[in-house]
Amino acid sequence: MKLKSISRGFLATLLLALSANLVLLVSIQRADVVFRSAYDRRDLTQNFIQQLLQENDLLAHLVQSFTTTADTRYLGYYYDILSVRDGQLPPPIEADLALY
Repeated sequence: MKLKSISRGFLATLLLALSANLVLLVSIQRADVVFRSAYDRRDLTQNFIQQLLQENDLLAHLVQSFTTTADTRYLGYYYDILSVRDGQLPPPIEADLALY
């Protein structure tokens, strides 16, 4: 009788430990999914910020070129880029803004 109760207690303890391990593995997998999605959002945000920095540098160069040369072509490019940014014009076909 005593051996039977010890074996049942051992089995219950073993099942409890296995279910605890299963819960832990599921929580680790969920945390991994959350981590990967946060990392992907971070990469997208960094790429977007890098694009904005390049665009702002280009706008600054256009303003400097306009004030230096008084060529209105640079001013037209400047306002075109601002219109694309505001959504009033479609983006240029070229993938790189410097080519535009």
